Amino acid sequence: WALEFLLGIAERDHDWVHAAKLAKDIQKITQQQDPSKLAQFQVYEGLDKLSKNDREGAQNCFQKALVIDSTFGQAHRRLGDYYAEDRDLIKAIDHWEQYALLDPDNAGYVFSKIEAALYDLGRYSEVEKFYRRMLDQNPGNLDALAHMANVLEEKGERQQALDLVDSAMEKFDNSVHIRLMKLKLSLTVSPPHELSQQIDKIIDFLTDEKESS
Repeated sequence: WALEFLLGIAERDHDWVHAAKLAKDIQKITQQQDPSKLAQFQVYEGLDKLSKNDREGAQNCFQKALVIDSTFGQAHRRLGDYYAEDRDLIKAIDHWEQYALLDPDNAGYVFSKIEAALYDLGRYSEVEKFYRRMLDQNPGNLDALAHMANVLEEKGERQQALDLVDSAMEKFDNSVHIRLMKLKLSLTVSPPHELSQQIDKIIDFLTDEKESS
């Protein structure tokens, strides 16, 4: 328990080097390996170095985190940000996509960054392909689906975007997010009475959620 206590103090003081050492000692004693915890401390140390303008040190920490745990998404996210700062967009995109695939629940943090980087590189078709990969891996990722629908709409493929959203509504009928997306896409193609029905349905869902909470 003494090591756990000291680890808590190290975390509170943001002494990530000491925290990592203590965590290693604890895992050795308990024989319970948790590489993600050790990788997390490396990322924290890297962020601390970034705040002190030690970019090279930060990069080394993020890379060490992936050596410890190659599936630790936050290390990929931070390396993506690092390379984007250097305008090394190809490497940035690679790490951001790895993060998105490893941590789909939080992938929305990098969607706009990936889109912007691909557009900067002139790789417009890759944006749609990226979201298709995301949806192939996790069809329930509504954030990716919404971005995919936006991409299709921007290409002038509004009907394909609506078909995509309608397909999602069959599985996620109670999602206000999806219904709002459908409403947005329907604004210029559906008659007023249909739009009114969609709005009423959304209001009903929001009212039901409020009453049940």
